[in-house]
Amino acid sequence: MIHAKQMRGAKVQELDAERFRKIAAAVAEAQARGSSVVFTCDRVSSRNQEDNTSLKAQKEGGLRYARERGFVVAENYSFVESASKKERPHFHAMMQDALSFGIDIVVFKTVDRLARNLPDIQLILDFIYEHKRSVHLYDDGLRLTPEMDSNDALNFMLKGVLAKGETDRMGQRIRRALDFKARNGIMPGAPVFGYRL
Repeated sequence: MIHAKQMRGAKVQELDAERFRKIAAAVAEAQARGSSVVFTCDRVSSRNQEDNTSLKAQKEGGLRYARERGFVVAENYSFVESASKKERPHFHAMMQDALSFGIDIVVFKTVDRLARNLPDIQLILDFIYEHKRSVHLYDDGLRLTPEMDSNDALNFMLKGVLAKGETDRMGQRIRRALDFKARNGIMPGAPVFGYRL
């Protein structure tokens, strides 16, 4: 079950009255049409990674995916936040909003855009199995539903664990490189503006 403890910091972006009305209207529209209501979500890890195209491309991909399937998009969440850390206030707020509004499906591009840590992988599985919701990963071709095939669940978990492993390996390589530079008197990165070596 998704617990408050897992949603630490989930009140990052309080729903203002306009957003609340927009989401509620989308939920009502989906019910009237007999369609699924979805959140689309885009994420990059850092401002350095965002070149003003990655989040936009993810947004376009998620909206296109939803539109082609006749889903009603209640909201698009777009944020800069590492998926490898346990403290993910934007992600957890989005998940809490999905539960609060009865959103049927959350759409992400890939598993590594969704989660790169074990607690969030478990949180997603709880969202699916205990709350009877779905997660679609359009570039990975995965539709995670309460009725999914055990191979799809395994595929999701393996991709999440592999993404975590890659994050851990990257951190180790960076630490080794910085340690090597420090031992050999090499300045890591460019000198601070105004200083010469």
